Amino acid sequence: MPRRIFIGIKPDDYIIKNVQSMQEQLAFLPVHWVPLQNLHVTLLPPWKPGNYEKDLETFNSLKTAQPSKPLTFTSVTFFKPKNILWAVGRKSEFLTPLIKNLRTAFNRPEDERKYLMHMTLAKHVAPELHIPEVEVRWQFTAAALILFESVQTKENTEYKTLSTISLT
Repeated sequence: MPRRIFIGIKPDDYIIKNVQSMQEQLAFLPVHWVPLQNLHVTLLPPWKPGNYEKDLETFNSLKTAQPSKPLTFTSVTFFKPKNILWAVGRKSEFLTPLIKNLRTAFNRPEDERKYLMHMTLAKHVAPELHIPEVEVRWQFTAAALILFESVQTKENTEYKTLSTISLT
């Protein structure tokens, strides 16, 4: 089975505690909560590498040109087209050039849609649920870029860390 890899960042403990609190308060909802250890912000969406070792080598040789700046989630909202509950963030002057550089390094195509920083909190949200948008101010500074492998099991999807590059 071909591997699926992607690049992202993990939220810090502050964000994870806020998401955990939300999950506990809304545990009654008929949704599939993303396990806390799987929370992440995707920078480059999953792809099946033609040469896994080459992509791993490319990742490990990346240099970050600038220190990480704080990232801010401003709301938690229901994204009906994909039936997910997600935290959405502000446009980041740090992420925009970083994503562009990652696309170039890995020869990945430009997305059809403009990039929106987000973190999926729950999947399989029934469209008939009326979940109002909630304003939040969750801010964190990304500590590392992570090359993940998306591993599909019978029960769910797990995100395995393959390599990490410090941003601090």
